[in-house]
This record gives sequence, structure tokens and C-alpha cells, in this order.
Amino acid sequence: MLWRIPVDTHERRIDRWPPPGQPTSHKPEYVVLAHNYCLLGATNEVLGDFFGVTRRTIQNWIATHARSPT
Repeated sequence: MLWRIPVDTHERRIDRWPPPGQPTSHKPEYVVLAHNYCLLGATNEVLGDFFGVTRRTIQNWIATHARSPT
């Protein structure tokens, strides 16, 4: 018995810049602000309120832009 395997013939570009979707509202200066606020005990939810975004957005920013403050 032969199995049919679907073949995707579309080219995929994973190196597109800027990435598709809505532009981010993240700014590099937010890193230092968020770091200092976290030292005071802020959670992702509190950070979201501070920056005017959702907790999930804060989690996305952490995943995408995580680095040590300068």
C-alpha cells in the first residue's frame, strides 16, 4: 500500500523583516523601566497596566526582547 504524502510547493520565507502582523509597541527604553519596576516587586500583570498592554503582551516582549538592562 502506498501512502500519499502532501507536498508543500510554496516557498517559505522565515527571514522576513519586519515580521508580518501588527507593529510592536515595545521600545528599548522599556527594558530598564521594567527591570527597575520588577525589582520593586511588579508582576507581568502590573507591568502590563503600567505600559498599557495585556499580561500576554508582556510575556511576548520578554520572549522576544529578553536581555539584561544596560
